Amino acid sequence: SVALPHSAAFWLRTPQTLIGAVYGAVIKANNRMPGLRMPTLSCALNERSVEELEDEVAILAARITAATGRMIVLLGELAIREAWAGQGFKTLSHWLCWRTGMGLPAAREHVRVALSLRELPRTAEALASGTVSYAKARALTRVARPETEESLLDMARAGTAAQLERIVQGVRREGAAKEGKDAELVEWK
Repeated sequence: SVALPHSAAFWLRTPQTLIGAVYGAVIKANNRMPGLRMPTLSCALNERSVEELEDEVAILAARITAATGRMIVLLGELAIREAWAGQGFKTLSHWLCWRTGMGLPAAREHVRVALSLRELPRTAEALASGTVSYAKARALTRVARPETEESLLDMARAGTAAQLERIVQGVRREGAAKEGKDAELVEWK
C-alpha cells in the first residue's frame, strides 16, 4: 500500500501540489515493489520492439482500469457514508474535485458510476479486475439492471467501448420510446 502524509498542512496545499506529492508517494511505492516498477521516461524506447511497446500499453491500461475500479468502489463507500459532508463540501463530486484535481463533470460521472455499481456487482468486479474498462463500465451503468447485467457485460467484454456506447444508446432510445407509448396509453384512459 502507498503511505501518504496526512497532516493538515499537507491537505491544504493546492491540488497541483497535492497531486505531485501523491505521484511522489506512488513512485516511492513502485520502487519498493519491483513487480509494479515502470520504466523511466529516459529508457531507450527505440531499442524496444513494437510488440514490447504494445504489450506495455495493454498492461498499463489494465492497471489503470483496475486502479480506477478500486477508486470507484471507494467512492461508492464514501458516498454511502456521506464522508464529504463533515468537511464542508456540497457533494462528494465537489470533494473529489478538490482531492484529486478532477473536473466537476468527470467527478459527477465517477460518483454516478460508483453508486450504480453498488447494484451491479459483476460489472464492479470486472472493472476492478481490469477486464472491463471504465468507459465500458460507465456505459453499462446507464442502462444495466441486476437482471440485465450479465448479458450487457458479455457485450462489453466482446466489443469496443464505442460499440457498447451505441448499444446503450439504442437501449435508452427503446426505453424512452416505450415510456412515451405508456404515457400515451395513460392519457387515453
